[in-house]
Amino acid sequence: MEYGQEKINIKLKTIKGFYVLWMPVMVPYAKLAGQKKGKTEIWEKGKMFGFGWIGIEDENGDKQISGDFKTAMHVGPYKKMGETYRKVMADNKGSKEMYNVYLNSPMEVDESQLKTKIVFR
Repeated sequence: MEYGQEKINIKLKTIKGFYVLWMPVMVPYAKLAGQKKGKTEIWEKGKMFGFGWIGIEDENGDKQISGDFKTAMHVGPYKKMGETYRKVMADNKGSKEMYNVYLNSPMEVDESQLKTKIVFR
């Protein structure tokens, strides 16, 4: 798997969501998508169990993410992201801070063309 490097400095407006085993159970993607207003990326911080969040870039946002990160790209269905994560975690032991950045949407493209950037350090 290929990895990139990225310096990130972004402020996000976030909405809380609930996760079980990293899977979204009650996460308001549709609500957030309605607020995108031309922005394409949706950021997500899931949890093994409990509340995480999803967010979009907003200069008045409530979350700041800054610093040097590694990146990996997952292309394809969301249900296969676990395979990509297993590779990322095996190659980058000790990474603790991880985000999914959804670059497109299943409402826009076929699931085989979904692009998700995994941002971690």
